[in-house]
Amino acid sequence: MLLRESGQAKAKHYELQGVTDRSLETGVENEDVLLAYTDAFWNKDRDVLDRARVALAGRMGAGALVEAAITVANFGMVDRIANSIGIPLDAMAVSATSDFRAALGIDQFPSARNTLPAEN
Repeated sequence: MLLRESGQAKAKHYELQGVTDRSLETGVENEDVLLAYTDAFWNKDRDVLDRARVALAGRMGAGALVEAAITVANFGMVDRIANSIGIPLDAMAVSATSDFRAALGIDQFPSARNTLPAEN
């Protein structure tokens, strides 16, 4: 949601479906190395992650690698905590995110049953 909102503030369109459908470009600069790093972060193959780190740092610098690592790890942490205790999305978030949750198929993820209201 934040990427979409910041794009609107800068009059720039980001294609959020590009996160799950790699045939689409997201519009985010350096998306190829950022998405490869994100995928590698969740991969169990350490060599894949090492190559993704080198590629990201080589293209964007060491600071960008640190920012990407913090962002991915923090999202994973917060998401797992919310899902594990069943924190539901509030009504405003359900309404504000319904379009991209549907477009990305997020409501079909197994963990959605832990956070979406019963009527979804």
